[in-house]
Amino acid sequence: MSSNTPRDAQSIELLRVALETDLVLTGRQVEEFFGLDPRHPSFYNRDCYAAPTKNAREVRVTFVAAQPEHLRLSTAAQRHLALTAEIRHAYGIEPDEWSVSADKESLEQPDAIWHRSTGESVAIEIDVGTYSKERIVHKLLRYSSRYSGQVWGTPSKKRLLKIASEIEALGIKNVKLATLRFP
Repeated sequence: MSSNTPRDAQSIELLRVALETDLVLTGRQVEEFFGLDPRHPSFYNRDCYAAPTKNAREVRVTFVAAQPEHLRLSTAAQRHLALTAEIRHAYGIEPDEWSVSADKESLEQPDAIWHRSTGESVAIEIDVGTYSKERIVHKLLRYSSRYSGQVWGTPSKKRLLKIASEIEALGIKNVKLATLRFP
């Protein structure tokens, strides 16, 4: 793909802003969301193998970042960031309404926060099958008391049903669920 047309320049700038916000995307996301080659020389990339979920078979994936240090994060952290970005893009959330951290020091914090223009904050959580039932319940209850809503995403439909079951059992409202694509 060339990068010498005004449309390409606009796509490159949009990708740059997205990577400042999301930190890491997959090559598929770069192609799908921005129509650009993930190996564009303006960005850094890393090929590796990563499993979409805890017990799934690994697949080949290209991670793309604007900063090389984001590609030095663990493969699991890069996967988590890319899945979190999948929610932002699926919901059409603007970069200035989104905050994400590559360095989650506390399991008590959501993976990202959607700062809605209404002043409400929505917790964003990714689960790739590593959370116990107790951890899911803890996070659902904690986020329901601190945020006006929640969005939980996972690449596993089976896992999504498990989370939905916990939400129903707890009677928590304002939780949306998303099946995510990876890579």
